[in-house]
Amino acid sequence: MRTEAGYRLLVGDEIATRRNDRQLRTDTGEMVRNRDHWRIDHIEHDGAIVASGRSGTVHLPANYVSEQVELAYAQTGHAAQGRTVDHALLVVDGTIDNRGVYVPLTRGRHANHAYVALEPDDPRTARDVLAEAINRDWADVPATAYRQQLEQTTPPGRIPAAVPRRPLDPADLRLLAGEVARIEALAVPFSQRELRRDLNHAANQRAQHQQAMAALAEAKARRDRIGERLAGLSPWNPFHTQERRQLETDNRTANRAVARHRHTLDHPAGRVADADASVAKRQALLDRHQPNHDRLPDLYAELDRDLDARIERAGIDPPPRWAINTLGHRPDQPELAALWDHTVGRVEQHRTIHSITSDDHAIGPRPRRSDPSYPVWASIAADLRGFGGRLGIESELERRARNLPREVEPDRALDHGISL
Repeated sequence: MRTEAGYRLLVGDEIATRRNDRQLRTDTGEMVRNRDHWRIDHIEHDGAIVASGRSGTVHLPANYVSEQVELAYAQTGHAAQGRTVDHALLVVDGTIDNRGVYVPLTRGRHANHAYVALEPDDPRTARDVLAEAINRDWADVPATAYRQQLEQTTPPGRIPAAVPRRPLDPADLRLLAGEVARIEALAVPFSQRELRRDLNHAANQRAQHQQAMAALAEAKARRDRIGERLAGLSPWNPFHTQERRQLETDNRTANRAVARHRHTLDHPAGRVADADASVAKRQALLDRHQPNHDRLPDLYAELDRDLDARIERAGIDPPPRWAINTLGHRPDQPELAALWDHTVGRVEQHRTIHSITSDDHAIGPRPRRSDPSYPVWASIAADLRGFGGRLGIESELERRARNLPREVEPDRALDHGISL
């Protein structure tokens, strides 16, 4: 199949999803996220796909595949973090810093190659561009100096990279998150699935009704044929006696078949009416809530832009106290620093949405599993623990869990007031 962007997808292809969708969940309960990587396991006739990734197996509907899926053999250096391939190729077509060189050129097991695109009037060589990038560090540069540096190093006619964006105002972010939660609570995708189920059920009931009608018509025709043959036999002719008895037996059988089909025909007719009523009710519900649901992609995109801004700011602004308490100071290694920025950005967005101010508990107490916020909380908690594992440090959660009574199960630690 082909996507709107022209990608041709086949079973076994490496793909990336390009939009967060909290309505699409893997078999482990994780939501589909922007830049998640998957391998296609199956492509359905309508264009939907089944794919597997680090967070489990997911069914991606055809419209999402067409609009938000791309091949993942080539990607940005930021998106390539954590990947390992046999041969890595870096294409430099703009201004980057040392992280933009280090991360892509450490992905290959056997070889790593860099290709530099230069404007015809650019006096620099490819070696010059790479040397400048290796010596450039934007992590601790103020935004004003960052802008000046770009203006000085960007060749004429080239568009400089954007100055780090500002995240949403806390009040605006909370309003945005509340609107997303309200629309998600309408469960429109669930209603869409239920509507498809009801439509299939109604179609099956109509098919059964038509089959019952055909069976009744066939039974009546057979009975009529037997009646015509009986009418043509003389009751006084001894040569017709045996045939007449057989036809009378067949006629009784045919009458019973007609009665049976008439009786069963009443039930499919009632089920067809019930199925049609269910379809109409479900369609009315969708018609009422669909306009709100159609806004979700734009709202998700706004949340993503806020998250990207917070990730950028994490590498520029002084680290917050909770981050130092939970994750330690920002690492010097470019790859770990980028992971630190991403983790801090996600937590900062979560803390802002939920008005968390404590420096001792990064993401607040654990919500109940039935709470709609639990999947996001669990995902961020996993990121925090995973980052601590990458650094080989003991997190606040693990330090406090060691002090629990022996009889407390490790999985219940968060229920005893321990929160990241």
